Amino acid sequence: MKTAVKKRATSMTPEKYYKSYVCRECNKTNEKAPIEWEQFVNDNCVLMRIRCPKCGRHDAPLVYRDTYTTCIVGGQYFKNTP
Repeated sequence: MKTAVKKRATSMTPEKYYKSYVCRECNKTNEKAPIEWEQFVNDNCVLMRIRCPKCGRHDAPLVYRDTYTTCIVGGQYFKNTP
C-alpha cells in the first residue's frame, strides 16, 4: 500500500524584486515586490514595471542609479549592486 507524502510549501521569492516598495493604491509597504520588466533609459536611470503583491496594481516608475543599487535585488543593470 502506498503512503501519501506531504510536500512542504515553499515560498517562491521572485528573481528580481524591489525592497521596501510602497504601493500607491493600497499604501502597503511590500518587502519583495516583483519586477516584471526593466528597460535601460540612460546612464543614470532605468524604467521598470513593478506589481504590488497585495492588490495587484502595476506601477512603472523611473528609478535612478543610486536608488537602483540600494533597493533592487537581482537587477540586470548596474552590476555593482550588492
